Parts: sequence; C-alpha cells; structure tokens
Amino acid sequence: MSVRLGVLGCGSIARAAHLRSLARIEGAAVVAVADSDAANLAAARPLAPKAHAMRNYADVLGLADLDAVVIALPPGLH
Repeated sequence: MSVRLGVLGCGSIARAAHLRSLARIEGAAVVAVADSDAANLAAARPLAPKAHAMRNYADVLGLADLDAVVIALPPGLH
C-alpha cells in the first residue's frame, strides 16, 4: 500500500531535504507539489516528476485521494 503525499512549499529546504527524503521512502508517493512561486515549482519538478504541480495550495488539499501533506512553508504560513 502506498501513502499518497502532497508537499506544500517547494523552496530550498523542501528541495534539499523533504522531496529527496520522500523519494527514498518505500511506499511513499508524492502525488502533488504546490508553490505560488513558479521558479520554486519548476525547480521541484525533477525531484517529483510524477507529481501534479500546482500554484495554489488549496488545490492540493482538495485532492480526494491524498493521504497526508508535508507543510514545507515558512512558519508564518503554517
């Protein structure tokens, strides 16, 4: 069974730590990534090539078959 994950925020820490770590976890599937900054989103795409890329965080949260999200946003946006 696979856990389907969304990642909210694709900044430098998400790209250097979260997305790389999730890619190594057996049974974890990043199905969506979101960032309002197009450059961050584009930089994250190679780290989660099968994930839907979205500019609005709410679009990820609205996915029906999502099991969990990683909140990789600045603390003020948690």
